[in-house]
Amino acid sequence: MENEKLKDITTATGIIEFVNLETGFWRFINIDNDVKYQIIKIPQELKIQGTKARISYKTENKMSIFMTGPAIRIFHIHKIF
Repeated sequence: MENEKLKDITTATGIIEFVNLETGFWRFINIDNDVKYQIIKIPQELKIQGTKARISYKTENKMSIFMTGPAIRIFHIHKIF
């Protein structure tokens, strides 16, 4: 069962940014392929514009008014300085 949960987790390196559209939202931009993701329930320590990080995440099947790209839930964060 645990392996089943882990198979959908992906890792990527990118930049976290706040987009001031309507109510605003945080997104992750993968620096390897420029794909943009909306972050669901972003951890407080990542709410810093321009934070570069390596993250482990899982894509969520959620609808959003922001249409920035797929929604993701972050499981692990490693800030890059």
